[in-house]
Amino acid sequence: VRKLKNCPCRICEIVMEYLESLQATCPESAATIQEIVVFYNKSWWHEMTGKVFEVLPKLPEDARVKFFDNFLTQVYKKLNLLKVAELGIECSKTIKDAKAAREFLKKLGEMVKAEKAPENEQACTICKCEEASRLMGDGELKEAKKTLEECKEFVNKHDAQDLDPQVYARYYESWALYYELVNNHDQYYNTSLLFLVYSDLNTFPKARQQKLAFSIGKAALLGEKIYNFGELLLSPIVASLEGSEHQWIAQLLTAFNKGDINAFQKICADSAAKMQSVKALVEKADFLKSKVQLMSLLNLMFKIQNTKEANRVVTFEQVAQVTNSPLDEVEFLLLRALAAGVIKGTIDQVAATVTITWVQARVLDREEVGNIADKVKIWRDTVKEQLDLVLNTPGTHNEATTLSAPSLLPAF
Repeated sequence: VRKLKNCPCRICEIVMEYLESLQATCPESAATIQEIVVFYNKSWWHEMTGKVFEVLPKLPEDARVKFFDNFLTQVYKKLNLLKVAELGIECSKTIKDAKAAREFLKKLGEMVKAEKAPENEQACTICKCEEASRLMGDGELKEAKKTLEECKEFVNKHDAQDLDPQVYARYYESWALYYELVNNHDQYYNTSLLFLVYSDLNTFPKARQQKLAFSIGKAALLGEKIYNFGELLLSPIVASLEGSEHQWIAQLLTAFNKGDINAFQKICADSAAKMQSVKALVEKADFLKSKVQLMSLLNLMFKIQNTKEANRVVTFEQVAQVTNSPLDEVEFLLLRALAAGVIKGTIDQVAATVTITWVQARVLDREEVGNIADKVKIWRDTVKEQLDLVLNTPGTHNEATTLSAPSLLPAF
């Protein structure tokens, strides 16, 4: 390692000797290590941190913890503590012994928290999140949840803009892992979407994207309170399944979101062998059939294009046709929809109709947004017609004319 002359901040001799030996051990990274020395002597901490992130994955696994102990512990006070914590977490992944890895993370958290810097508690929190993930990997769910609750207390007392995105990413990733292990599909789905919000998918290997997309997709299908997959389908992570062995689950999500029962049945038939390999889906086969019927009912409400208030009334025959249900089972289907909270309204058994007053909010795709735009156009044209009628009627006064525009709104 070449020392720089007249440098106001020199690395100690022990560290210099370590970096020199590291250059000899990893000649392919020698140039990058030399840049680290140069940036240190120039006090260019941001640039040096970038080079450390660059060189760390290239080091042999058994050398990464030594790199942290012999170099980063000597300079961490000069660096952004969140970056130090991230580097430490990456190093900890090479420690095979679970207990030793957790001890390393605990000491790392204490080290960064002890510093008087704005980001010290955030850095400590991501260390705790990683520690919780390691505990879950060892089956210690109770201890892991206790650690995550400590993190939750810290996160909840801050506004979203107060914390670094990587803190939220680590936090939601750890909670998602917990919910996955306890088979809480609804919470896993919602927490995973939040994890995606704060993560850069471009930094994920293709295999990780596909595994994550499959897990979230499976949770969406199995979740008892999830009746719209629009947010997931709009995420680029679903595109990672294209051409993979799990492409069928992306097709299944699209069929469910559209309430397309025929497409659902076709996918189940074409991908029967693959679906049989997913035990949770096999065990919930009846639930999935019921769920796709409810989602087809929801889509029926959104596809009604007429604008008159009376068209909030849907006949049992319409429901039966769309949901592929026998007419005598429609009422029970509507009761399930009301109980699930996906619609609100009243059922008229005598007239065999249901009056819909509310439909669960949903993330719309381009086609559905186009339908809403068409309704707005119809509303605009209706208002214009009414206005022209009033203005052209003899004996009316423009300044005294009042139109009740809300009564002309279409039934969404």
